[in-house]
Amino acid sequence: MAAKARSAPRAGFFGQGFKPSPAMGGIAADLALERRTSQPIDFITTNGRSAA
Repeated sequence: MAAKARSAPRAGFFGQGFKPSPAMGGIAADLALERRTSQPIDFITTNGRSAA
């Protein structure tokens, strides 16, 4: 049985966001592959944002 393709798109990593981008990449990989991460992600939210 073929595995379903998963993706974890990320955006906005420039300027001050440049430093944490490797950690965010690890979190995105965890979420895409395992659907969970051991890293704290409570601060990440899309509340108050609208689609472009």
